[in-house]
This record gives sequence, C-alpha cells and structure tokens, in this order.
Amino acid sequence: MIFDSPSTNSVILNITQSTVSSNVYNRMVYEKGSALLRMISYLVGEDVLEGALRDYLDRHAWSAAVTDDLWTALQKSIDEQGISLDIKAVMKVWTEQAGYPYITVERTDDFFILTQEYFMDKATFVQPLEQRAAEMLSDSAAVYVNTEPARLYTVPLFIASPKNPNNYTIYWLTDKSLQVPVTELAGGADDWLIVNAHAAGYYRVHYADAELQKIVDHLKTDVTVFDAKTRAQLICDVSFLAGAGVVEQVRILKVTEFLTVETAYLTWHMVQEALAYIDLMLSSRSAHAQFTDPHGLQRNGLLHSCWTWRRAPGGVYMASCNVGGFRRKAADDEGVRVFPQRNNY
Repeated sequence: MIFDSPSTNSVILNITQSTVSSNVYNRMVYEKGSALLRMISYLVGEDVLEGALRDYLDRHAWSAAVTDDLWTALQKSIDEQGISLDIKAVMKVWTEQAGYPYITVERTDDFFILTQEYFMDKATFVQPLEQRAAEMLSDSAAVYVNTEPARLYTVPLFIASPKNPNNYTIYWLTDKSLQVPVTELAGGADDWLIVNAHAAGYYRVHYADAELQKIVDHLKTDVTVFDAKTRAQLICDVSFLAGAGVVEQVRILKVTEFLTVETAYLTWHMVQEALAYIDLMLSSRSAHAQFTDPHGLQRNGLLHSCWTWRRAPGGVYMASCNVGGFRRKAADDEGVRVFPQRNNY
C-alpha cells in the first residue's frame, strides 16, 4: 500500500498511446491487483474466487480480454453459490481510483462510529508518502496524477469482536460513515473491536485512543485472540499513519506494549520496520541514546514502552538491524532459534 498514491496510476487505466503501456503497469499495479483479489477471496470465499479465475483463464486463453470479462466470470461463480453481491459495483472505485481509504473507529455510549476518509486526500499526507513511493517506483516513466475529487468506496469491514472473536462479520460502509449499535458487537465498556480482521481489506484503520488501548490490553493477556496477520497489520497501520502525520509517533511505542508475549515473525518484522523509522528520525538527536539504551529507558521512563521489543522473545534477532550494537551473527542465530517459521512469509 505504500506505493499507492495520487501520483501513481490506478489498477484500471484508459490507455490511448501504446508507447506508455509498458510503463504504467508497474509494481504498484500488480501488487494492488493481488491485494484486491485477496480482499475478494475474504468476501466470497477462496473456492469461489479460484473457480471464477479458472473459468476466466480457460475462457480467454490465447485471446484478449477486458475488465468486464473478469467481473462476468466472478459474478457467475458468486451467483452459483447464492451469494448476494454485485462484484463489479463493489470493486469499481477500488480499481479505477488511485489510493485507498482509511477507516476511523470511534465509540459513543451507544454506537461504534466508522468513518471513511480518502487517505491521500490531505496535502500534509501526500508529500512524505509520495517521496517514499517515488523512490520505490523509480522504474516507472509514466506518472498519472489523480486530479478528480476522491469518490467514496464501498468498503467491506471485516469486523471481529468478543461476540465473534475467531472469525469476522462483514459490515458494509457505503457512505461517509456508519453507526453500529454497541450491543451488536460488544458486551461491555471494555470490549475491543477489530475492524480489519486477518488484514483482509485494502485499507488502513485509525482507532481512537481508547479503542486502541482496549486492543493492546487484551493482547497483553491473550496474544492469540487475533492471528498474526491481524496483529502485524495493527502495527503496520499505526506506523504508517504516524509516518504520514495522522497520529503522533509515540502511538507506535504504545502499541508495542503487547510484544513481550509476541512470538510471530510476521509481527516482529512489522515492528522492525516501524522502530527502524523512529531510530532513523532520532539518530541525530540527543533522545537517540534513550531509545537505544535499555538502562536509560528504564531510568527515564519516557520511551520505556518501546523497549519491550528488545526484551521480548527473539528480541535479539530484531536487534540485527544494528539498533543496540548486537553482533549480526549472534542476532541471526537467535532469530533462527526463536522464529523457525520466518522463511515462510
């Protein structure tokens, strides 16, 4: 998602010159296309999606196809399963508009309020993100800037809650905001809510402070209540929103409080990415010593929460990014011991 911004092109393009066709289909297009297919699989089921893709490929082998041919194959497979879903209508904005939404999650006494914002809509977001995207998309010669007002997405919200902790319920956000009665999802004031379970949706989630703290507190008592993908996406979203200036950087440190009981390599990989950015930003400041010195952190307390990433199981491996001065070989050896599954991601 880091590549996706107004200065990159959407998945579907109206190409009028053959000379630019080889440049517009870059890394972002293929990765976003894959992510959107993954979101569809969580919507309709993997078997339904696989059957539709097989039919689409068989039907159009050795010939040309257009986007509507894919939607037709998907719709046929969806209809055969008795699922009520207009896949073309749902995916229209996702494929025709660059960027993606982020979902704000707030809570009143009676309702969860879920609101969508176009992530690349504000100028304060665009500059740092475009710089990072431009570096990674340097092989793209053609740049298309989305100058049209952002359109609202039809957003499938994959919601998990204490009433359905091991799965998800799909709620549809088709307007600017959606209000869901608290009683539908939570039994008490301290109950948590996950809006993008299994990282199934192509969007980021911005939890209000109180809602984020409930998630972190629950993870500290039972880290397995959410799968590794959900936990990793939680870290990734907070880190990226902080990098874009939507939330303060200290929120990254707050969300790491549960990492003393975290053993999944995927989650730790996201932590490494998030803390490496903070380490870089602090590298020329006096606060850097507090960030990299555990004793200083323990005395000061200001950044103490971030040190859980080094005290947790396998923390030595994460130090192989050279934060803290551990020898690389020792760090790698410890990482192999603690995270034998790391090469599976």
